[in-house]
Amino acid sequence: MHGSLLTALVWSVIPAVLLLAGIYYLDRYEKEPGRLILIALGAGAIVAPLLTAGIQELFDVPNTLRTSQAFVIPEFVNANQAIIEELVRGVVLLGVFFIVRYELDDVLDGLVYGAVVGVGFGLTANFWVIWNTPDILGGPSTHTLASTVLASLNWVFYSGVIGLFLGFARRSSTGRVILMALAGTAVALGFHLLHDYLPVWAAVDKNDVQTSGVGKLLTDLPNILGLVALAIIAVWTTGREKLIVARELQEEVSSGVVTPDDYKAITNPGRRFSALASAIGKGMDRWRLTRRLYVLEVELAFRKHHDKSDRTTPAQLLTPDEYRSRIVETRAALGGTAATEPAS
Repeated sequence: MHGSLLTALVWSVIPAVLLLAGIYYLDRYEKEPGRLILIALGAGAIVAPLLTAGIQELFDVPNTLRTSQAFVIPEFVNANQAIIEELVRGVVLLGVFFIVRYELDDVLDGLVYGAVVGVGFGLTANFWVIWNTPDILGGPSTHTLASTVLASLNWVFYSGVIGLFLGFARRSSTGRVILMALAGTAVALGFHLLHDYLPVWAAVDKNDVQTSGVGKLLTDLPNILGLVALAIIAVWTTGREKLIVARELQEEVSSGVVTPDDYKAITNPGRRFSALASAIGKGMDRWRLTRRLYVLEVELAFRKHHDKSDRTTPAQLLTPDEYRSRIVETRAALGGTAATEPAS
């Protein structure tokens, strides 16, 4: 089966779909626009691998896409691979950042776009290594569906770290953004090198790290701990977003712009899912309008938060009163009654 085009497609697409679903769920309060997610995915799946392969070829470094993050083979370990790969992903993520910057409401959004770039890179890398590597060192390939998921998690982790640093700099000057991108890339590179070299250092047989139980454990331990840390940060930032939305919309409920039912749905993902599921049962137009209403209300909350806490507000955002007017219009289109027309 290994080396077949079908296997390569299935075993690279399934991890990508699973990881994208997890990222979509994580970004629960204000979903990033689909077109921007596709840009980040394309940058990770096409731009980053091509740049990585081209630069590695230029400097006579083994191609990253011909090795796997699922396990470590000493003969294939090359620090230049990791250095080039992380620098390229850092540059690509920096480019993505400047495209999507106006959509970054919190640190979580930087993590989301970084993770999506990592999913794209893992999609291409898994496809290429499975399709072109039917046998490794004379034996059957050790690739399994589980190993491709694990390899994809590593790339999501490295890119997520860079995205996290960029998220912290979302409203900073261009110079500080570049410095944060370099810092994130350096941290990601450190974890990448630990993943590649720690098992070799700890192995009894330096030519076969799989003979060492400690080597096997250490292969992914740094990245697992890093992923746990990212998960903790993601949970914290998600909770922080909920508090921001809840706090900023309380005044809107009092003034009648946001209804109590909308407020409960927006601040409770379960209620929101139920409301959208109920809306889709009444037709796609109803679902689109309901979803648009929730998006406008959440964007209003983040706009107010930006005005209070950030040095600058993205020019692409509407003013609070413009958001209020669109909320009233959308609710009217749904057939509901707007409690209060916003003051001009």
